[in-house]
Amino acid sequence: MSDPFNQIPTDPDWCALADKLCDEAAARLGCMVVLVAVQPKGKMGICRSGVPTEGAFAEMAADMPKMLRLLAHVTEAMDAADKDKPRQ
Repeated sequence: MSDPFNQIPTDPDWCALADKLCDEAAARLGCMVVLVAVQPKGKMGICRSGVPTEGAFAEMAADMPKMLRLLAHVTEAMDAADKDKPRQ
């Protein structure tokens, strides 16, 4: 059986670089980093690094689709709240 979500070939060097960038960002920022990389033809990679071993963020990171949905909702709420604020 073929996977309909994995039909585009993935360059292993591309995956390794995404992982490396995510790891470096988490180390430099001192926090959890989630990197979503999307190639022009739609191949997507999601990397996470700096995930805490316990607590709310650890639980959220264990279910990446749920975490991405939550981040999307929070971003949408922030954008809506900022819509009427004056811009500098």
